[in-house]
Amino acid sequence: MDRAIEIENGLTPRIAIQGYRTDGTVFFWNRGSEVVYGYPAAEAVGKNLGDLIIPDPLRPLFRQALRRGRAIREFGEFLPAGEVVLKNRSGEPVTVYSTHIAARIGGETFLFCIDLDRPGRAFEDSFRRSRERLKSRVAERTRKLKDANADLRGEIEARKEFERKLQESEERFRSIFDNAQDAIFIETPEGKIIDANRAVCRMLGYTRSELLSLTVADIVPADLHSTLSPVIRRQSARPGVLLETENLRKDGTRFPVEVSNTIIEVDGEERVVAIVRDISARKRAETERRAMEEQLRQAQKMEMAAALAGGMAHDFGNLLNAIRGYVEVIKEQLRPEDPLRREIGELDRSVHQAAGLVRKLFAIGRRGPDRPEAVKLNLVIEELAPMLERVCGPRIRLTLDFEPGTAAVAAPQGEMEQVIVNLVLNAREAIDGAGEISIVLKTVDLDRSPVPRMIGKKPGRYLALTVIDTGCGMTEAEKARLFEPFFTTKNTENNSGLGMPVVYGTVERNGGFIQVESSPGEGSVFTIYIPVLQAGDVPAVRRRILVMDDEESFRKIVVQFLTVLGCEAAAVPDGRLAAELYQLEMEAGRPFDAVLLDLIVPGDRSGADTLYRLKEIDPGVKAILCSGYTADPLMTDFQEHGFAGVLSKPFQLAELRRTLEEIGISFPQASGSSPEPAGGGS
Repeated sequence: MDRAIEIENGLTPRIAIQGYRTDGTVFFWNRGSEVVYGYPAAEAVGKNLGDLIIPDPLRPLFRQALRRGRAIREFGEFLPAGEVVLKNRSGEPVTVYSTHIAARIGGETFLFCIDLDRPGRAFEDSFRRSRERLKSRVAERTRKLKDANADLRGEIEARKEFERKLQESEERFRSIFDNAQDAIFIETPEGKIIDANRAVCRMLGYTRSELLSLTVADIVPADLHSTLSPVIRRQSARPGVLLETENLRKDGTRFPVEVSNTIIEVDGEERVVAIVRDISARKRAETERRAMEEQLRQAQKMEMAAALAGGMAHDFGNLLNAIRGYVEVIKEQLRPEDPLRREIGELDRSVHQAAGLVRKLFAIGRRGPDRPEAVKLNLVIEELAPMLERVCGPRIRLTLDFEPGTAAVAAPQGEMEQVIVNLVLNAREAIDGAGEISIVLKTVDLDRSPVPRMIGKKPGRYLALTVIDTGCGMTEAEKARLFEPFFTTKNTENNSGLGMPVVYGTVERNGGFIQVESSPGEGSVFTIYIPVLQAGDVPAVRRRILVMDDEESFRKIVVQFLTVLGCEAAAVPDGRLAAELYQLEMEAGRPFDAVLLDLIVPGDRSGADTLYRLKEIDPGVKAILCSGYTADPLMTDFQEHGFAGVLSKPFQLAELRRTLEEIGISFPQASGSSPEPAGGGS
């Protein structure tokens, strides 16, 4: 339009120029048009050109011209130039020489009509020259507009591509931000929360809109607000620095968290990115681990106590055997009427009572002679209930709570009866006056629990026997010594301090463990865990094998082999120790099922000499001769020298198993083999 006005200024006032769209609507009406046709520009603009100056006979030609103009795609004439009769505002005819030009600008077609009201050759030539100049200028302007439009379209496309990539980047960031497992806050240095991901909402129980109205101080307990100062936050905003604190959920509950702060700059302003991790599970695991470590230390201490008790029982038993022998000799030398016979009788009864104490010590040392069997503890307790009620007395109420379908365990019934009675006796002693003792029996699954593994037990299903009392409870110091032999807090003459150690030794011997909860004045809870006997299983009897060899590496690998086979193994370096240990275990009621003897032991008894001593202790001993000297006559004629079998070093696990089975030693289940053979030495 501005260019059209510029063109007009170079023409005579009698040249009329109209600009109109392809529907005939006038958008430009110059001064010449006002003079030639009598319409002011204000009246003409916005009206249809056909209604203003086109006579009725020329209306079809005008409509045709509009269609042709719409077809122009760049720049050019859409009607041939020529003389035409139009009309003015008064309806009078006006003869003009007209030329018609169309131009495509900014995606829209504009039509221009240039009329000369002075026809004639001179005017025609002048008009033609003016028209050519106009066409040239319009074409140049159109080209520049097209170039500008092309540049603009390129800029628009580039901007759209940038905006698309920016949007994709923002969407990726939001996806990563919202789907992160850790809670992520974006805050101002003053603690105002300006963004939070979904993990934050899950962790704290707020919606995102609620969080954006809060500050960090709103989600941290009041007593920890001192940790929120900008100085501390800036100090913690370093790689590898973790701040351990607590957060508050929407419901007010506190929980421990670990926070990593990073300071970034966004649009010239500092922002704090806080990654927060809920460490409640880790704290619980640490607490459980410390408890398990304490229980493991307790178990190790009890192991030492059990070993001490077993050693004491052995030495004490030897002394009692000597005393019993002298008592018998004296009794044989006294006449029936001798007044010393009564004192000797009392001495004999005391020796028998001491023998009972030795049996208890052997039980603590896990040397009891009983074999395991399938036991239903609910039936055992029901049978013991009348006796237990008498033990408790009239002022203590005894209650039983058994889970339906209580599983069986593999243990000697007599030992389990002793455990139950000792637990109830211990509970009764803790109650001064009236009270209550409860016995609860249920099956628990410890397959995923860390407790069995921590204390060296097998995961799986256990039968939990719990005895609860309302007695005086125990201090931590008393609990720490609870299972030590001869330790007691009872002031009774009949209490030997062996009841709880016997319970501990029995439970350990049968693959179980004990947990105790007690506080002064709040009673005690004793829970015995015994492995459940699975359906179809037969209680396995662990075979006990003694190994005698002077080479330590050989002893270790054979013990490992025997452990894989499900046996209980003991190993000694010489024949003297082998004979002493064999006799000790015989006296304790835990004889070895077989013995592996080295052929030659430097500076000590040979395998044959050791076997001779073992046969004096146990004529039925089953011994296997082991040696790498296959040409030795003892290896070929082993049976003539009293050996039940022979093994040539080195040997594999399968050979050991086969040889043991050949002499009558059976195993509860098949075992895997070891890649390393046992061998070397004599």
